[in-house]
Amino acid sequence: MRNLCFGMALLIVVLTIQGCNHRGKNSTPVSTDSISSADSLKAVNDTALKMSVPVDNNDVTFVTQTIRACITEAELGKLAIHNAQNKRVKNFGAIMIKDLNKAHSKLVVLANSKNIPLPTNPDTTQQRTLSEFSKKTGKDFDTAYVNYMISDHKNYIAVFENQSKNASDPDIKKFAAKSLRDLKNHLDAIMIIHGSMN
Repeated sequence: MRNLCFGMALLIVVLTIQGCNHRGKNSTPVSTDSISSADSLKAVNDTALKMSVPVDNNDVTFVTQTIRACITEAELGKLAIHNAQNKRVKNFGAIMIKDLNKAHSKLVVLANSKNIPLPTNPDTTQQRTLSEFSKKTGKDFDTAYVNYMISDHKNYIAVFENQSKNASDPDIKKFAAKSLRDLKNHLDAIMIIHGSMN
């Protein structure tokens, strides 16, 4: 009887070991490559999640309006080169074209990375402004352009300061903060020109 119990116990142990070995052979071994692949996939998924996060409406409005402003003021700069009489106004127009084209390029990259639709033309009010300035020449153009640049830059500085503090998107906030220096430099320059004309 004792031999029978011992034999049964031994059989159970053998069957259990074989079952474990059988399961082990059929399971897929976990390699470091598998872990790396999983980590890479997780990183891709995390990036996709970040990229698909919608941008706040205020940030979208800021980007699209700034793109339109860049287009408009670069066009005004071209008009300043051709229609102004004052050499300093002409030079300021050339600086505006250069700086605004650079800002526009950065904004296009930023907008594309956030899936923000890109406006390609000034809005109706801006088109009207361009049309009005295209009809002015000489001192008449100089005065109107300088006054417009002062008013416009003061408005944009206020908008950019607000965006540099309150934008939801960190990249848009960073762009606004970095752009403030150029806007303030432009305002200082046009104020000097304004003073020299009086």
